[in-house]
Amino acid sequence: MARGTVYTGSKYGKVYALNAATGAKEWSYTAGGVVGSLPAVANGVVYFGSADGTVHALNAATGAVEWRYTTGNSVLSSPAVVNGTVYVGSDDQKVYAFDLPGGMAAIDRPVLGQLHPDCALSPQNGNRP
Repeated sequence: MARGTVYTGSKYGKVYALNAATGAKEWSYTAGGVVGSLPAVANGVVYFGSADGTVHALNAATGAVEWRYTTGNSVLSSPAVVNGTVYVGSDDQKVYAFDLPGGMAAIDRPVLGQLHPDCALSPQNGNRP
């Protein structure tokens, strides 16, 4: 929910914007497949994925398409917005990152051989997830 509007997807491939106080439909958008995740809202844009492998960005007020990006497989995970970047996972085994204006963000993958656990965070030291 953002600014009095609830955004939700459906198994029928639609995303709805509903007035939180009345339940009245403000707009709807037809995606290319099932929308099985919760949309994320940031800076007046609604982000979500669909089973046809597309990440969608819609104007939160009108439902107009801001941009779309097709991944290699279904996008059923909920997007996360962190520090000006939208992250979303795809069933193609990749995580995609988009900057909020809509372009692909340049993100370097970590070198697996250079990753090391932080043992100070282990449960033996009193830290619990």
